Amino acid sequence: MLGWELRYTIAVGICKALEYLHDGSPRSVIHRDVNPSNILLSHDFRPQLTDFGLGKWAPKRPMYLEDIAVGTMGYIDPEYFPYQRVNDKTDVYSFGVVLLELITGRRPFDKTKFGGERFLLKWAGPLLDERNINKLVDPRLGSTYNVCQMQAMISAAALCVQQSSQH
Repeated sequence: MLGWELRYTIAVGICKALEYLHDGSPRSVIHRDVNPSNILLSHDFRPQLTDFGLGKWAPKRPMYLEDIAVGTMGYIDPEYFPYQRVNDKTDVYSFGVVLLELITGRRPFDKTKFGGERFLLKWAGPLLDERNINKLVDPRLGSTYNVCQMQAMISAAALCVQQSSQH
């Protein structure tokens, strides 16, 4: 099990990587497959965003890149399938799912659970709206997390996983 400090370090590191890809590099890149299997940890546990096989250069104009939907199920932006539009918000949504995993210790889909608890976003949605830390936080963490950092991470996750990219 990952402790809180490592979870927080991963979240901040991947956020910085995405910020660089979207806004800091000479030409913006859309990763299109942000998920835990594409986040490696270095020897000193610094997160590295890897596997740019599905990555695309972001178009200068128009804002959207028309493309076929690809990525890892459970992390794909809900606007991706119906409209097949890719932009930096595609990565932001996926990052939000990763944040929820780090917060809750749950995967996007858990076939051992039933009903609404089977799908992370369906289960977590109302709890995010309420900012219900006690029910969202991975119980294995106990009280070994920084409350301010957790609140910030929950707020970030809630913003990232909005169903509409306009929000």
